[in-house]
Amino acid sequence: MEASRDATNRAQLVARIASRFMSLSPEQFDTGIEEALRAVGEFSGVDRSYAFRVDAATGISNTHEWCAPGIEPELHNLQGIPADSHPWFMAQMRRGEVVHVPRVRDLPPAAAPERVEWEREGIRSLICVPLESAGELVGFLGFDAVRREHRWSERDVELLRSVGGMVVSALDLKRSRRDLIESRTHLDQAQEAADIGLWTWDIARDAVTLSENAYRIYGIDPATFEGTMEANLRAFHPEDIPRAEQKIARSLRNKRGYPIEFRVRRQDGERLIHCESQLSLDAEGHPERIVGMIQDITDRRAAEEEQLRLSTAIEQVADAVMIMDDDGVIQFVNPAFESATGHHHAQVVGKDRRFLHHERQDPDIYRAIADTVHRGEVWSGRVLVRRRDGTAVLMDTTVSPVHDRNGAIVNHVAVQRDVTREAEIEEQLRQVQKMEAVGMLAGGIAHDFNNLLIAIIGHSDLLLMRRGDDTELCRHVHEIRKAGDRAKALTTQLLAFSRKQVLRPRALDLGIVLRDLGDLLQRVIGEDIELAVEQPDTATVIMADPGQMEQVVMNLATNARDAMAAGGRLRIGIEPLIPTSDHDPRLDGLETRPYAVLTVTDTGMGMDEPTLDRIFEPFFTTKAMGKGTGLGLATVYGIVRQTGGTIRVESAVGEGASFRVFLPTIDAAPDEARSPATLHAATEGDEVVLVVEDDTSVAAIVRSTLRSHGYKVIYAENGRHALEVVETFGGPIDLLFTDVVMPEMGGVQLAAVMTARNPDLRVLFSSGYTNSALLERGSLVEGVELLQKPYSPATLVQRVRETLDAPVRRA
Repeated sequence: MEASRDATNRAQLVARIASRFMSLSPEQFDTGIEEALRAVGEFSGVDRSYAFRVDAATGISNTHEWCAPGIEPELHNLQGIPADSHPWFMAQMRRGEVVHVPRVRDLPPAAAPERVEWEREGIRSLICVPLESAGELVGFLGFDAVRREHRWSERDVELLRSVGGMVVSALDLKRSRRDLIESRTHLDQAQEAADIGLWTWDIARDAVTLSENAYRIYGIDPATFEGTMEANLRAFHPEDIPRAEQKIARSLRNKRGYPIEFRVRRQDGERLIHCESQLSLDAEGHPERIVGMIQDITDRRAAEEEQLRLSTAIEQVADAVMIMDDDGVIQFVNPAFESATGHHHAQVVGKDRRFLHHERQDPDIYRAIADTVHRGEVWSGRVLVRRRDGTAVLMDTTVSPVHDRNGAIVNHVAVQRDVTREAEIEEQLRQVQKMEAVGMLAGGIAHDFNNLLIAIIGHSDLLLMRRGDDTELCRHVHEIRKAGDRAKALTTQLLAFSRKQVLRPRALDLGIVLRDLGDLLQRVIGEDIELAVEQPDTATVIMADPGQMEQVVMNLATNARDAMAAGGRLRIGIEPLIPTSDHDPRLDGLETRPYAVLTVTDTGMGMDEPTLDRIFEPFFTTKAMGKGTGLGLATVYGIVRQTGGTIRVESAVGEGASFRVFLPTIDAAPDEARSPATLHAATEGDEVVLVVEDDTSVAAIVRSTLRSHGYKVIYAENGRHALEVVETFGGPIDLLFTDVVMPEMGGVQLAAVMTARNPDLRVLFSSGYTNSALLERGSLVEGVELLQKPYSPATLVQRVRETLDAPVRRA
């Protein structure tokens, strides 16, 4: 009878607990579990009833607890207990077995960790049943006896199992509800984050359902939406509705979903919407439902268009663009980069930028770039970049950091422009300017130096004429005269380099100049050098001074001979050339006009780049001390430039050298060779010569020389003084011999005044170098007679006699 009543009471208890759970919402299940633990604990007469959760990640945790009056709760002390701290207990739980411990102190040795822990908590007896969900251990339900030992019956175990089943069901339902809520929340968040909305259309009922985000995308109020396809289409831009209706009709007819883009008008403006849909059929194959997704793509489309514009600009920009990540790995290059470097984008994308570094570039510059960009700053400068063929291209480079929204540097952008040719031209300009500066200095020195040489040479000649050649003194004078001649030659070279010489150009066939020099060239270069002179098929007529052109050829041949000490081959040729837009880059800077190209090529030792950079500088030489003046090529440079041409050289160490002289040709027949003026056997005269010279030593030589040859000489130290002397003299003057450059009044002004007064007056100018008044593009003005300093007494009297005997010619 007692047993029957106990069974009834247990059944009623389980029924009440079950009924209570059924009346609770999932949010109230925790309260239901606590009430169930209290009910079974009081019914069983235990000190504590509880529920634990078992989680592989967080361990064992007490989630719910009921304690009899006077019993200390342990809920907060039993959180996150490692499962391996109770190995004996957990092994039985995982096997689905009930753990019944009537006396904790009688636990087997294998349960030593559990015994220590439970005794610490004051537990004398306990019973626990596992809680399983889907075949896995998720927790356990248990009773503790603290005040006295307790033994539980099979009916107690069944009671615990029944309550445990309800607890597991409640927890599963709560978890499912939570997962559903989280899923919906995540779906809503995902829709909102992606700007996506969902809609369905029940075709038979014409019922359209929109998600919350779909209402927001359409910009309509859910309270006013009528829920039909017609109402749905009213959200579209009026111009897009007919196209949408056609899409829907075709979808129903073809029984397939459809994509469409359309516009909607919202209070914040017009938006572009993309829609994708799927159509489902009923059991009889008729269209039943359309489910669709809509997304606001306004901003994305604008960004795509902006990106397209940016991409198009980068693709078409003339500058090379390279984008790298923060580690220097190349992510993008544009076509201009490919053109400048020869590297195709497929060959560089994904590679470290360091493979573009050229060995001639100082590596410190790469460290400077990296340090600057990593500081968030922009680096600008010039960098050598390795082309695909291994050559270097000089790039004007700007490297900028790219930051993400958080300010972190994620990319580096390098914008580069090929300035290789520009740098070469800049270097050539610097070279020309340097040469011009040295030339001006040389010209100024030569002017004063020539006056000194006239005195040295003049006095030497006068001594030799008076003393003969037999005495020891005369031998010394001869040496002085030789030194003067060498100095005169040096001065001539300086004037040629500085382009201060007076040229007497004429229409000249360059081939004839080369032909006439043939035998002399072979004697100059020696028998151990093979000479090949190649004549052009047609005449190459230039406007040039024949003597100067001969000097150019001879200087280049001599230079080539010195470069072939052990013998070799020397080729000299002439060819016509008209540069075009697609010509060899080595011809950059030349005008598009006909040229005669004089080429002198040797097989000598060649030159390195530093030597090539200075080859035309005056006084620069690679020869041993005392073996050369360093003016040979400088003289060639000056003559060529003064003639209106240009000169280029190509050479490498061990590969010889090739000099190319570009001289403008003219459309004219060459002038006949002029016979040299017949030397007068008699240079004496009795005419009146006005000598105007500001250098007293030069004036003394001139006066002495002319007087010794019978001329009557009057003297003035400058132009203004000369006019005063003429007034005082009063008689006729046959010849004005005047320096060009003088203080107060120069020789050109003086001649103009005096020839205006006396048209029959002969004029002979003299100068160390001429000024622009006597020159026309470096050549002497027609009708002007000039005696170039330095000159000897013999030359002086010869030219004075020639000028007096020649007919009067005025410029």
